[in-house]
Amino acid sequence: MSFIRSFFGADRKREAKDINTALDMVTYAASLVSNPDEIDPTLDRVRAISASLNPGQPVSPSDTQALFDVYLQIEAHLATKEVIRTFTAQDLRAKFSPQIRQQLEAYITDKKEG
Repeated sequence: MSFIRSFFGADRKREAKDINTALDMVTYAASLVSNPDEIDPTLDRVRAISASLNPGQPVSPSDTQALFDVYLQIEAHLATKEVIRTFTAQDLRAKFSPQIRQQLEAYITDKKEG
């Protein structure tokens, strides 16, 4: 029965409730892309960051910003290039914890001002 639920997206919905870090955001957004090959080069930075972390080690502030950049690229892909489903930034961000959503929005604001 678990296989059937995961096939129809129930597991994705469950995972989305626990999006608390920038790495969680990227992982979630990347899982929604119908053709992962289209974003594979974008994920190289994520691979480098995650490979450098020890178990339980938090992501550094500079790596968090890099992950926000990667997330925003994937979000743009989902909003403009995804062929199977339609996504909006608001729909995607609604899945995030309030804390990480606030951090992302502050990052976007700082990036626009800077």
